[in-house]
Amino acid sequence: MMHTNYNRATPPPLGTMNGTWILDKSRGSPSMRGYLETMGVTELAIEAHEKGEAEHETIHQIDFADNRFRIKKVSRVTDLDLELTLG
Repeated sequence: MMHTNYNRATPPPLGTMNGTWILDKSRGSPSMRGYLETMGVTELAIEAHEKGEAEHETIHQIDFADNRFRIKKVSRVTDLDLELTLG
């Protein structure tokens, strides 16, 4: 595997993030509590969301191409499939 240092002057190519990603819950706090509170979600719903996130992995499948971006998020709480045309 070739290692390349990327920076603002030489950003990585779009396909660099292609793949399946799982949040590392051991690093920091992955809770969305602050966002959900700001959006006016009830305490009971926030607790249910946190329980679902804690008990099941959230999987992100990312696919960049020259003219499109697709992300599929699969979790106990929500499933999202979004494809955007670029340009």
